[in-house]
Amino acid sequence: MLVAEEEGTPIGGAFGFLTDPSNATLRAIALVPDRRGRGLGGALLRAFERAAGALGAAHVSLGADEAVGFYLRHGYRLLLSLQWVHDASHHKAEAEALLGGPLKNLPHRHSSFGGVPQLSVTLDESSAVITERVNELAKALMPATS
Repeated sequence: MLVAEEEGTPIGGAFGFLTDPSNATLRAIALVPDRRGRGLGGALLRAFERAAGALGAAHVSLGADEAVGFYLRHGYRLLLSLQWVHDASHHKAEAEALLGGPLKNLPHRHSSFGGVPQLSVTLDESSAVITERVNELAKALMPATS
């Protein structure tokens, strides 16, 4: 956790952790509202990256919905992350279907978190079409429930 202070008063911070020896996850960057737009968020982001690198992380990942533009402006790329939390036995077949269909030819990697299989796919830009096609395929692959 990093804290930004102004004259001894906290005005923002960044929080994250190592997910494995070479990867860090940034969970949040926050600033008090009247300090935004002055480059402090970017400074906190770079400080977090340096701290993660000092601990051995070669990559920083994050989860962002509302602040996507901030991270894109700072050189981050969109990553579609899918997890098989309900039935991991479907992971291989479903991942192959996705990578052969709507996610064909996109850079990707397989991993797991806490034993839950994951598929991470790098996107060049946010795409409603890809999201819709992934959702449609996911619904088609899900077993019928009674």
